Amino acid sequence: MKATSIDAENWLAERLRNHGVDTRGLFAGLTDRHERAARFRAAILGAELSHVIVGRQLLSNQGDRVESYAHLFARVFDEPLTSTGKKAERT
Repeated sequence: MKATSIDAENWLAERLRNHGVDTRGLFAGLTDRHERAARFRAAILGAELSHVIVGRQLLSNQGDRVESYAHLFARVFDEPLTSTGKKAERT
């Protein structure tokens, strides 16, 4: 079964909790995807976690590669974590 966007957001929130971030406000109240992206962005940047490795992205024919919070945020929300106008670069 393919993971949904909310599944990815929940997983990201769990990883943030594992790194000591208070995530109670991420899903508080009635939110839309744009508002949740802003909350996740603030949580990641506020805790200075953008370059921290959060996990591995499994690739069907290339094995897998490590993924930072910045990369994962860009993949989950389809927008860059920072306001530089560029998505997180892949190495």
